[in-house]
Amino acid sequence: MKTELRDKLLDAKMPVDENGDKMLVIIVEPDGDSYHAYAPALKGLHVDGETPAEAISNAIMAALYYAELPS
Repeated sequence: MKTELRDKLLDAKMPVDENGDKMLVIIVEPDGDSYHAYAPALKGLHVDGETPAEAISNAIMAALYYAELPS
């Protein structure tokens, strides 16, 4: 990942683990016949998927695209 993209994601308000590393929290909820995933630290990041795993994968991809948006 490019350094500037990494830095933009790390600038988001995220919890930190025991080593001081920031963590991207992704919440997955059932939504009818699919699953809704979102990252509270990244405003506007909402995706879906046919399975919880697909929703998480889509959220990770969206977070990478999110980092590419101009500030």
